[in-house]
Amino acid sequence: MKSLPTNTSPRRSEVMLTILVKSALYAVITFAAFTISGCMLFNPVKRMPLDEVSLKKPMPRVGEKVVVLFEDVVAGKPLNETVWDNAVGPFWDPEEAQQIGLTVSYRIDPVYMSTGASAATTATGARWVVPFGPLISTMMKSALDQYFLAGVVCYSDGCAKDAISTGRAGRMIKVKSGFKVWTPSPTSLSLNYSSDLSFSVYSSSTLVTLSSGKSSLIKRDMKLNPIISYSAINEMRKYSKEFAESVVADVLSKAFPTR
Repeated sequence: MKSLPTNTSPRRSEVMLTILVKSALYAVITFAAFTISGCMLFNPVKRMPLDEVSLKKPMPRVGEKVVVLFEDVVAGKPLNETVWDNAVGPFWDPEEAQQIGLTVSYRIDPVYMSTGASAATTATGARWVVPFGPLISTMMKSALDQYFLAGVVCYSDGCAKDAISTGRAGRMIKVKSGFKVWTPSPTSLSLNYSSDLSFSVYSSSTLVTLSSGKSSLIKRDMKLNPIISYSAINEMRKYSKEFAESVVADVLSKAFPTR
């Protein structure tokens, strides 16, 4: 009796194809789920409030009423709403001006294993956002309140003229601000700041230039780890306030040298 022919290869192929399709679908779903959860876990935007800004460094007292006029860095926008970062430099953003932090760039690489799909997440760089405008202007107001007879901070000619005309200032300091935030490379954990400010001191009554000068400071190699992001922002906030304090103290000591 002849045995019946068996033809199992098509069925076996169908089974294998089904297994492959299910495995591929599982891999796609797993990777997508990891990506979504990864976006939640590895939220790239990290910010903290700027908190209190006040001058702690002791300075000699100055018996003057002063108005400090900060010129625009971004045309038509006040300095106290101007922010710097290591990507574009200065830019205007009232919301960012109230906070400090970083935006981390992540790369998610799929990893395929026999049990399914997974992924590895790697930080590829960080955008460090520092509100130097509010830091400098608020620190300046704190210094004027503590060490001058009276002080006004302005961001427009109209404000400065009003301070002069109402007798609230006998001297005017006009300040042009420049800052830079940079890292040696996109993945470097070493943050650097530099300032380049110029100023002129005027007699409020005659608007004659009494003196002028420059202030240039650098703070290098602030070691921060963007992966431990909130710890890094705390350190960044501390460094930024200390740097702003040094800049303000340097400008005022040169504008009003002690005799």
